[in-house]
Amino acid sequence: MRALAAELREKIDGICIEYHYFKNENVIEKAKEIIPTIQKFCTGFLQGNSYGISEEEYQNLQVFVIDVLKDYVAAIEQEDVVWIIDTLDYGLRELIELYIDDDAEESEDE
Repeated sequence: MRALAAELREKIDGICIEYHYFKNENVIEKAKEIIPTIQKFCTGFLQGNSYGISEEEYQNLQVFVIDVLKDYVAAIEQEDVVWIIDTLDYGLRELIELYIDDDAEESEDE
């Protein structure tokens, strides 16, 4: 799952960097291209509590994943560039950080 998280993070970084730094607004098409990776990644969160957390915490995680997916779909349907960027940056990236924590990796390097 960590490898899939890294792959998804790379794709999200590419979309967000192109949007923020190069003003490329072809975000919706790029967002559609990564749907299979997002589906595969998010399915892992919904297939059972293998995270060693309480049932209540797991249910909250599931709700968060579903909310992120709903936002993603709605943003694509409405072709809302800002909404899709927000969903990538603040929704999916939070899920990725469950597997890849840049802050923890940086403190290990020091």
